[in-house]
Amino acid sequence: MPERDAEQTTYDDRSVLAAAVHALPAQQRATVLLRHWLGLSVAEAATELGISEGTVKSHTARGLAALRAVLEPTDAG
Repeated sequence: MPERDAEQTTYDDRSVLAAAVHALPAQQRATVLLRHWLGLSVAEAATELGISEGTVKSHTARGLAALRAVLEPTDAG
């Protein structure tokens, strides 16, 4: 996802992001939020959720891919 300054983010942008995050399956949502919102390491997120580090990595990767699919503009028009 492209990095944006908080001042450049509109209410509509935040609403779309919140809806996209909310639509993720629970484990993907939890790992994405722990890793990228709260800034926890993979190990810290794994401990917090009681899952392996590999599971954190795979859920995070899938969650970020799903968010990109919703949030990134397409070239088709």
